[in-house]
Amino acid sequence: MVRAHLTRHLRALHGWLDANAAGNPDTEAHRFHLHEQIERFLNRTHDASTPAPDVRIPPGSPIGQDAPAYHQRQAERRTWLEAALPKRAVCHAPW
Repeated sequence: MVRAHLTRHLRALHGWLDANAAGNPDTEAHRFHLHEQIERFLNRTHDASTPAPDVRIPPGSPIGQDAPAYHQRQAERRTWLEAALPKRAVCHAPW
């Protein structure tokens, strides 16, 4: 149903661009480009009824792995800063 409405709208716009091609050079160029893009879309050889191939899931599971490297580096930096700087009230994210 969506494809039918889209095609009808594009065909109507394509006809409007045919009838209203005149204007200043910038408008003409823009309308010509739109006309060509719509024509290319409507005349494509794509078969939308063919389903897309299944996507294979890569092996392994991200659940349960160690923390990402940036998390580990952030924890190391925080440990170093806490040891190097004097203790004072600091607001930081708990991760």
